[in-house]
Amino acid sequence: LLYSFLACMGAGRPVLAHTEHTRLEEELPQAAGRHLAVNRFLFRRVDLFIDIAHHLSRFSQDRFGIPEERLCVIPNGVDLERFGEGIEARRQAVRRSLGLEQEEKAILVVAGLREQKDHMTLLRAMRNLVQVQERARLLVAGTGPTESRMREYIDQAGLARYVRLLGRRDDVPDLLAAADLFALPSLFEGLPICLLEAMAAGLPVVATDIPGNDEVVVDGETGCLVPRGDADRMAAAIARVIGPEEFGHTFGAAGRERVKALFDLDRMIHTYEQTYRKVWAAKFVAGSLYTE
Repeated sequence: LLYSFLACMGAGRPVLAHTEHTRLEEELPQAAGRHLAVNRFLFRRVDLFIDIAHHLSRFSQDRFGIPEERLCVIPNGVDLERFGEGIEARRQAVRRSLGLEQEEKAILVVAGLREQKDHMTLLRAMRNLVQVQERARLLVAGTGPTESRMREYIDQAGLARYVRLLGRRDDVPDLLAAADLFALPSLFEGLPICLLEAMAAGLPVVATDIPGNDEVVVDGETGCLVPRGDADRMAAAIARVIGPEEFGHTFGAAGRERVKALFDLDRMIHTYEQTYRKVWAAKFVAGSLYTE
């Protein structure tokens, strides 16, 4: 925001719109005090705040006192065609390339290997899960600082047969096509695009019950939400979804419809365009977007 403000001043102070994607206090807690002080100064000079999730909008009001008339929510969006077209046709070929047998149930997580994403809880859940669902397989796409600790736990827990660390991948649509369930054990989020992509691909989701995730996943309808850090509840939820009752197909179909209705990329782009036009007109046609 600071760089945007300086650029705005250099351009003669036209219109400054700011989009919040997460709470920096959670992402970088060591910078929270400095961040708060700087933002209190800068936020008074922002014409419009755009938050990607309702919980961020509420936070902006409560923490920084941003008036409601200077706030709007525009959720993230995804390309439905990229994650929905031809998935069934690609599924078997991709599964073979990953070494998955037909009867194995593939649980996929796509996230940077860092503390925020809490992969360790998912690994502990896998340790419980394979006791009741021997065909479960966990695919982890991503790299990051927690990788060595994860590998150590996988070896100690005897999970090498059940867990594969795939590293950096550029073929997420293919991985989604191969999977039977998407998991996200994060400790905090803004509005996770990975959940939207998974649901666009027709996958059921098991995720932590935290702000952001709960705006995407409808518990018991498009997947399951479980308390963060609770490996037992996560294992039970995954077992339920990939079990013989076929909850996964029902949840997956409902999830794709939810993304289609609320999180479509074209809808997001159109809303941003209309919002920018509105704030520009309010500032230069009406004279002011808000009353100081």
